Amino acid sequence: MNTNHNPPSSVQALKERYSYMFAGKNIGFALYRGWFAMFAQLCADIDAALGENKREFHWVQIKEKFGSYRMYYTMALDAEDTPMVYEAVPGAGHVHLRPKGEPAHANAPASPAQVIRQLVNQAQDATVDMCMVCGQPADADSYDGYYLTLCREHAPDRHLSHGSPLWKKLWQAARMSFDQEGSS
Repeated sequence: MNTNHNPPSSVQALKERYSYMFAGKNIGFALYRGWFAMFAQLCADIDAALGENKREFHWVQIKEKFGSYRMYYTMALDAEDTPMVYEAVPGAGHVHLRPKGEPAHANAPASPAQVIRQLVNQAQDATVDMCMVCGQPADADSYDGYYLTLCREHAPDRHLSHGSPLWKKLWQAARMSFDQEGSS
């Protein structure tokens, strides 16, 4: 959709511009530097898809799992939004089902809820091969049992242990604090 050419460049600016998206009950938000610009653009695209009626949209949880984003949200749905078609999504070490972002009936126009589903699905898919630290092309791989998507520059030794200083440095480089920008 790419409707906003100037998405927020900081967590604080994102929270201020789309405060309604972060106002409801949530489980938590894990933002990563390499994925932030894409997520900020997603928020801009969702805002545009909602138009004047924000339909009680808000993020419930944003997290990394198996080296890619999982984004959960809630919004008021219209009656025509309820039929859904599901698709299998393969990934590093897993396969899961998710709602497809397209109408369940062949010639039906997409509703705002379906457009948002499609936008979120596309954003999640983009993180499958996008470095969590810098956003450059990357591959998901297992590091001490954790799948991370890292480019060649940021990929540490494959035998890196979860408690090592290098592991902590990697997470400090990738994670963005949602509550206090600049801290980890």
